[in-house]
Amino acid sequence: MSDDASRKQSKPKLKRIDGPPKPPTKVTLDLMDEFGGPPPEDYPLVEMVTALTNAQQTLFELMVLNGGGRRLKRESLELSLDRNVMLLGRVIPKLEGKFLEVVTRTFRDIRDYRRRFPRTDASNQEQSEQAQRMLQKTPDV
Repeated sequence: MSDDASRKQSKPKLKRIDGPPKPPTKVTLDLMDEFGGPPPEDYPLVEMVTALTNAQQTLFELMVLNGGGRRLKRESLELSLDRNVMLLGRVIPKLEGKFLEVVTRTFRDIRDYRRRFPRTDASNQEQSEQAQRMLQKTPDV
């Protein structure tokens, strides 16, 4: 048998899956129970979870750098953090209870980080200032 023949035989074939779709996850079921169906696309929790997760991950990476690291890498993370702060700032008025507490706590953590390691040369000054204003509105508790 030649090498060409063995290669042709080893190519995986696509299998069509006939059957019911996968069952929904617990999170999906909880949201469906709450709304009597899938959550609306403009539901603030969807946007909040995405922005909050990204903000917390970015803050963690910046804290690992501890104000150091390459300037370009640090500024890229800071820009990402600014964008997520602005996204969270838009959904805050729609939040209440524990969701509002989590976002507020994250804003405080970001504000504390920025006080320890102030930005001196933001590449997008306007976005940086908007994010900073949102962080300053966060109450101290």
